[in-house]
Amino acid sequence: MSSNLRPEERSLVDRIRTRYLEDLRKHYESEWWASGKLCPAPDAPIDELPEGFAVLEFEREEEFSYATLGMSLPSDELPIELHLHAPEASQRHVEFLYAVAYYHRNYAPIRHWDTIHMGGEWVPGSTCCYGLVSLPYPDGPDLEVAELSDQAVLCLWLLPITEAENQFKEHYGAEALEMRFEDAELSYLDPFRDTVL
Repeated sequence: MSSNLRPEERSLVDRIRTRYLEDLRKHYESEWWASGKLCPAPDAPIDELPEGFAVLEFEREEEFSYATLGMSLPSDELPIELHLHAPEASQRHVEFLYAVAYYHRNYAPIRHWDTIHMGGEWVPGSTCCYGLVSLPYPDGPDLEVAELSDQAVLCLWLLPITEAENQFKEHYGAEALEMRFEDAELSYLDPFRDTVL
């Protein structure tokens, strides 16, 4: 669609997109009190992702956080961005977020409570191999809704879960699974944790 735009329209679209990316990055940085570092792109078909898409890494006190920057477009009906938390830095987290963004843009929109297969273990030896799209409980509602200029963007948490937890969610629903997480005081940063079931 953008290839049919006149030069002045293309310029306007570019400015809107640039502002979206800048404001989103500021939102993450203000909520996490950390500067985001652009991660190297993996070997993937990134030309089929939105222009300017990237993954940011945030080194925090006791964890690393990775967040999509520009998975959605300002023109999307319900723009969402995803983040995950990890105990250590790894390019694996970046690759997973690129794969999820690619799926979101080219196959089917990702929504709250969807689960996505990680294509393997979260990290080598991990019990987790799926990601659950959840509200950002560790960070709260201020991170969840980014008020960017004149639009709101949902910043959702991609929580690594086990095969058994994914099956439980498919059978009983995401709310029931999240109640199990709460009851078990889920150690979400532990890639080697036991299932809560």
